[in-house]
Amino acid sequence: MRALVTGANGFIGSNLCRVLIERGYEVVAFVLPGTNEKNLEEMKVRIVHGDILEPESLKNAMSGVDTVFHLAALVTDWGSRELFMKVNVQGTRNVLDAAVGAKAKRFVYMSSLAIHKLKGWNGADENAPRENFRYPYSASKIAAEDLCNRYFRESKIETVIVRPGFVIIGPGDVMFFYRIAQALERHKPYGTINGGRAKFCYSYVENLVDGMVFVAESGKSAGETYIISDGILTWKAFNEAVSHALGVKTPTASVPYCVAYPLVAVMEQTYKLFESKNPPPLTRYRISVQARDLSFVSNKIEELGYRPKVSLDEGLRRTVEWYEQQKRVAQI
Repeated sequence: MRALVTGANGFIGSNLCRVLIERGYEVVAFVLPGTNEKNLEEMKVRIVHGDILEPESLKNAMSGVDTVFHLAALVTDWGSRELFMKVNVQGTRNVLDAAVGAKAKRFVYMSSLAIHKLKGWNGADENAPRENFRYPYSASKIAAEDLCNRYFRESKIETVIVRPGFVIIGPGDVMFFYRIAQALERHKPYGTINGGRAKFCYSYVENLVDGMVFVAESGKSAGETYIISDGILTWKAFNEAVSHALGVKTPTASVPYCVAYPLVAVMEQTYKLFESKNPPPLTRYRISVQARDLSFVSNKIEELGYRPKVSLDEGLRRTVEWYEQQKRVAQI
């Protein structure tokens, strides 16, 4: 079996490549030219440089591919709606067309639970309304899901949509976990919204990619959508677990949502006024994620027989071990 992974050099993509290799796949790593390929070092993958916005480069990478894992995307809460639609929707259409042209059998699309309004969810599943059009990223993911479902209905290719937990942790995470760890260790301002009482679902990256391969190989998953998460935590419990794994004091600072929201809104408007390409330290999206319950369940994939293998404590231990290695390398 030969698999192509777009965004293969990213946090999730590189972990997925490693698991696919372990499962005996030939892996084609589709990588945007000029991006860091460190995560793929020493992996037995065939790296193909290209851009999901350039169809010809995709055609060259798709030869003989059976399964496509499409992870490449613009993932942020800052940027123009036009850019999100270009990368996340047109880019997905290009990858779908290339996969159909190469006669690939299965197309696994990485979506997001951000497609749901941040209004509070407890035990929700794949049938929750997809109506979060407020944020460009969320709207683009809804449109890309619609594309995948349309290609399946038209019998062009077997598609499977995957929605991971709201927080994804694991070795290689240079964004979320790395920044939290640095803030905690350096005693930088760090806290929660509303005391950290809100609940959310999370995914450990090795469990997530195991689940992605699981649905890619399942004979019952074509045309389906699956949430793949490990469980549900409060932000307070999550911070305690991370602090314990790092061996540092748990932060206790907290700000009420009703106080934080207008301050952050003004910050956003100021950054937009000056047309900043970089996001502000906080956005309304980020504090809303921490303010409201966002707990979704993975019953659907578990009914097929999938179970996450790595516990939260073990996942954090492995992540901290990786984090300490990065610090040592940075000091050399």
